[in-house]
Amino acid sequence: MPSADANPLEPPQRRLLLALARKSIEHGLREGRPIPLDPSDYPAVLAERRAAFVTLHERGALRGCIGQLRADRPLCQAVGAKAFQAAKALPGQLGKMGSSVKKAINTAKRIIKNDK
Repeated sequence: MPSADANPLEPPQRRLLLALARKSIEHGLREGRPIPLDPSDYPAVLAERRAAFVTLHERGALRGCIGQLRADRPLCQAVGAKAFQAAKALPGQLGKMGSSVKKAINTAKRIIKNDK
């Protein structure tokens, strides 16, 4: 089904957002907050205010998702924040912040690796 978006993202832009989501999850598990982002560091289309929805999969199974329909911040910031929120909300190891950060990061890396 074609995208209803008037300005769809190109594959390189999608890959950049995926890498950003992964980085934000790893950063968030270490620091307890999403990665700080400057929209001027990204292509203009990723700095536009847009809605965002992030899903986390492990071996093809949905592990978490979160999004926002309101376009109230740059897309790169929305994706970074939502990726962190989705990971933080996961039950079990990935959702626990603090006591076992290294284990949670390894779990996040396994999920990220299996979603390629």
